[in-house]
Amino acid sequence: MENLDGNYYLHQDELEKVRLTLVSTGRIKPLNYTEDELREYIKKELKVYE
Repeated sequence: MENLDGNYYLHQDELEKVRLTLVSTGRIKPLNYTEDELREYIKKELKVYE
């Protein structure tokens, strides 16, 4: 969360509480990828070639 652009009005701790609530209620599923794995998945799905 340290990469937010600075245009937000919640403390990082509050954002984490919201995230945990959404995960614990099943509204969202936790992301189980590393950053590199996620980048590769997105490239593959969007058919991005370097």
